[in-house]
Amino acid sequence: VTANLIESDHLLQLSVRFGAREAHFSTNRLDDDALRATVAAAERTARLKPENPELLPPLEPPQNYPPVEAYFEETAAFGPAERARAARQSVEICARRNLVGAGYLPRVNAYRAFGNSKGVFAFYRYTGVNFVLTVRTPDGRGSGYARDNGIRRASELNVAELTERACAKAELSRRPQPLEPGEYAVIMEPVAAARYLSLLLGALDARAADEGRSFFSEKERGKNRLGQKLLGENITLRSDPRNPTLLADPIGSEGLPVEATTWIESGVL
Repeated sequence: VTANLIESDHLLQLSVRFGAREAHFSTNRLDDDALRATVAAAERTARLKPENPELLPPLEPPQNYPPVEAYFEETAAFGPAERARAARQSVEICARRNLVGAGYLPRVNAYRAFGNSKGVFAFYRYTGVNFVLTVRTPDGRGSGYARDNGIRRASELNVAELTERACAKAELSRRPQPLEPGEYAVIMEPVAAARYLSLLLGALDARAADEGRSFFSEKERGKNRLGQKLLGENITLRSDPRNPTLLADPIGSEGLPVEATTWIESGVL
């Protein structure tokens, strides 16, 4: 183990408003005196701010949040000793194949809460473990990569399988061959496809589309491509925080509940 990445912290993010004036402050000191000082500073700043004509009223009444149980004791107890044993397993596989591997095996044990003065309150507790590995051939000519993010249960982590995958890719890439220009069918593994998908997810924003700032915008300002067929019929994109693989945060922007959503249906936005 060559890096100490242990972090233990709390962060309070506070928004205070007077009419259409609003200020945001944050602190990681949660004692009473620090909280009073943070509120007072936010109030002083909010009164000095110009009015925001686009400021929406605070969320109310209390909301119904999808029940998401994402905390698992086995993952919370997956400490340095357990992770070191898993890392050793990966290192030994690389050494047996005469390859060099390096990576990370972090664990997360955290929570998120949201509340406002209108009686809205939400709480989400979660655990997770990730594995990221890069494998190289000793001559530096071959390189392989594998990762698994957001594993909720530590028992579902398969270090050996991921390491073998990275090793195989490193060995296959050792002797690259020239490829003539042309059209080729490309099959991407999930990690590669997810990188493309992340670019798409960041653009699923109605305001950005209406204001002409995304590839879902129409040429005429104020219009988007909602309802248009943009992708193949084999493409459907849905999100659901209760999906057992995800068990994602059900607390959305400004405290709104995150519900199951279909973003693209058979290629139609």
